[in-house]
Amino acid sequence: MSATPRWLNGNTAKPRVNGCLAEARFFPEKGGTEIQCQRLSTHLIRSGHAVQFLTEKSRADLPARETREGIDIVRIPTSGTPPLSSIIFTLRLWAQLTRSTFEIFHVHMVALPAIVVL
Repeated sequence: MSATPRWLNGNTAKPRVNGCLAEARFFPEKGGTEIQCQRLSTHLIRSGHAVQFLTEKSRADLPARETREGIDIVRIPTSGTPPLSSIIFTLRLWAQLTRSTFEIFHVHMVALPAIVVL
């Protein structure tokens, strides 16, 4: 018996994916990349998928973890300013992902953090 995906057998239920998105900056930062990531995350959640967003904790007043619009936002602490903060974020992002059970990863923008998913 082959393992045919259920949506090919007439079942209209979409498969649920446990996904992770990462970008150095995210809410409450506002820019083109941040808005695009927020829209992608929101679309995935509305489609029935689970989304965790890993980002730098860029300010001391931001919580380490929060949920906004269904997005589980995890802020990874760093130190200093770029490029040091980018290197620290990349190493901590890699450590977080090696302990995870995510089925899909998306690192936005071609930068140092994108190396961890290769």
